[in-house]
Formats: sequence, C-alpha cells, structure tokens
Amino acid sequence: MNSGVEVQVSYAARLGCTLAIGATLLVLSTVAFGTYFLSDSSANSPFPVPALVLPALALLFLFIPLLLVAEKRRIPRLIDPSGVTMRNGVKLPWSEYQGIRVLQQRTRSRNTLELGVELLFARGTALIRYRPIKNLPQVLWVVEALKQRRNPFA
Repeated sequence: MNSGVEVQVSYAARLGCTLAIGATLLVLSTVAFGTYFLSDSSANSPFPVPALVLPALALLFLFIPLLLVAEKRRIPRLIDPSGVTMRNGVKLPWSEYQGIRVLQQRTRSRNTLELGVELLFARGTALIRYRPIKNLPQVLWVVEALKQRRNPFA
C-alpha cells in the first residue's frame, strides 16, 4: 500500500435529507402565508408571528448543505508518500507535518467518541472526519500509523 490512499467522501445522504426537509418547510410556509393573505379574515386578524417559524426552519435546513460543502473542502483528496493533497490541489508535504490532533466528543454517559483527526502541517490542516468517508478502512490504516508516529508508507 505504498502508492497512497484516495480519500473518498460522500455527503449525498445528508445533503438529500436536509434539502428535502428545507424544501418541504419552505413549501409549507408558502402555503401558510398564502392561505393567510388570501383569506377574508386576514384584514381583521393580526399577523401570525408563530408562522415565521416555518420559513426560519426552512432557511436553516437549506443552509446546512453549505456547511457540509465547506467542511468537504478541508478533507484531503489524497494521502500518499509525498504528503497530503487537498481538494483544491494544495500539496502539504510530510516535511511540514507537525502532528495529529484527535477530534473527540463526550457523550451523555461520559464516554468519548472519536469523530476524526486533524493532520497538522506548517501551511495548513487536513481534516479527516470518519463519518462521510466511504473507504474508511484504507484511511484508518494511514491514520493509525500516524497516531503511532510511524510512516505509513515506509
């Protein structure tokens, strides 16, 4: 496995769900506002402020995919013997490698879950979150070697 590991990432399921929920909420809020403004009682009744919750939630769910796309930019495209290649083409060589930072989350039962790692370089950081990676066993092989301070390509 000396040739390198391509990091394959897929956010398709998460993007599809959040866009579907956001679009549904947007349609529901449009129907609610249309019904309010087209009804005869709208002249006599005050504007329903709670109805603003639906469009706010719709915008929130439509904003989440932007966050996922921004996170994907920080995930490397390729990890090989010469270094890490980011998705924008920037090469982070192993000569600038400074260490690894484990990303953990504490659960309610006070256990910690490892969510991923950050590979720290002099000119940047490569984020490796485990959940969206499709070829996780190959990527974990490299990550485990780096955690043990071994060269994964030696």
